[in-house]
Amino acid sequence: MRLAHLRSLVLDLGEASGVVLRVRERTRQFLDHVPDAPPSAEAVRDVVMVVSELVANAYRHATGPRRLTLTADDETITVAVEDGRPDGLTPLPTAPASGGFGLLVIRRLCRDVDVHPVPGGKRVIATVPRQPNGR
Repeated sequence: MRLAHLRSLVLDLGEASGVVLRVRERTRQFLDHVPDAPPSAEAVRDVVMVVSELVANAYRHATGPRRLTLTADDETITVAVEDGRPDGLTPLPTAPASGGFGLLVIRRLCRDVDVHPVPGGKRVIATVPRQPNGR
C-alpha cells in the first residue's frame, strides 16, 4: 500500500489477538501521510486513543465482521468503526472498577460521536479536530 497523499483508509479487522496494537500502528502511519497540513501531535494522540477504544469495544461487546475507516478532511479526522451489534452505545452512569470509561473518553476527545445502523450492525462515527482547540 502506498501511503502518500491518502485521505482515507479502510481496514477490515481480523481476529482479536493483537488487533488494537495493529490498528494503532496503521492509524499512526495513515496520519503521518495525510496530505496538506499534518494533524497536530495532540490530534494524532486523540485519534489513536479513539481508534483504540472503539476497536476494543467492538471486540469486547459485539460480533464480527468489523471494519475501521479513517478519513481526513481539511479540519477533521473521522474514525468510523463498524461491528455486528445493531444496538447503540450507552455510557455507564458510573464506570465499574474493571473499565467502562472508554465512551466517556471518546466523547471528551471528539467534536462529534454518532451511531448509525448498517446492515447487520452499526457504525460508530467519531470526529476529531486536526488542530488543537477545534472541538
